[in-house]
Amino acid sequence: GVEAATVAWHPLGWEAVAFAEFDKFPSAVLAHHYPDVPNVGDVTKYDWKQHEGEIELIVGGSPCQSFSVAGKRLGMDDPRGNLALEYLKVVRDVKPRWFIYENVAGLLSSGGGRDFGAFLGEVEKLG
Repeated sequence: GVEAATVAWHPLGWEAVAFAEFDKFPSAVLAHHYPDVPNVGDVTKYDWKQHEGEIELIVGGSPCQSFSVAGKRLGMDDPRGNLALEYLKVVRDVKPRWFIYENVAGLLSSGGGRDFGAFLGEVEKLG
């Protein structure tokens, strides 16, 4: 997409440090709008620890298909759903001042609420 968070916070002087997108079309859109911001691709294959203490805010999410009421709702049993926990590993490694995670409302009830509970359990471990 247009990277809404970057657009919204640009007037405040905040700038994107990196993107983690591996799909071809969204990657092309990001490269067009933000040619000087690196796209590291697969979030699970990048060493985020090198940015420890350098980033104030991490904004991200994971694919919604595993949690959406419009999908099969495989939740954390779907590799795409497990990317929610990978996002928290990035937060753990970078140690930003703040983080924002976004996903569909179905995350709250996926797996009878257990998936969101697992996510919150990992958030609590972050301190």
